[in-house]
Amino acid sequence: TMLNYSREFEHEADRIGIQTLEKAGFDVRGMAAFFERMQKFGRLYENNAPGYLRTHPLTVERISDMENRVLRAQYRQVADTIEFQLVRAKLRAGLGDPRDAVTDFEGQLRERKYLSEASARYGLAVAQMRARNYAAVEREVAELRRLKASSPMLDTLATDVRKAKGDLDGALKLYREARIRH
Repeated sequence: TMLNYSREFEHEADRIGIQTLEKAGFDVRGMAAFFERMQKFGRLYENNAPGYLRTHPLTVERISDMENRVLRAQYRQVADTIEFQLVRAKLRAGLGDPRDAVTDFEGQLRERKYLSEASARYGLAVAQMRARNYAAVEREVAELRRLKASSPMLDTLATDVRKAKGDLDGALKLYREARIRH
């Protein structure tokens, strides 16, 4: 009896979770995939799984119910923001050897294989910063400004290159301008 009672609560929590994601503007289709990932995680670690996976197992029935609820939801495409694109580029630029990251982003730009030129240029600038090629970073920042890209992340990179070059007054000036802008 108690098991059925707690399963009703889980179904209710799942329903409210979908509603909350939908109201917040997220694509609810990711919820079932996330639950499947958590189920795999729970199976991999069985007895060492976190408490929430042991006390609230993700059953096939629960995931199927989630998928059925998602099918009834209205599809809504959510465009990536510039901030998301810049963060993704920064993470990619931070992987592996800096020279490899530079080569990767230069290839994307040369072949025009990117979703956003601004994010590809930002990724190249971050990779160049890791490689300590400050002149190349400044060229990319100038190109991003020409593209009318605006983000605190871009301004932070511009100030970081000034600091790395020992121009603390120039970095402070850029920080003050960025604070007004953002």
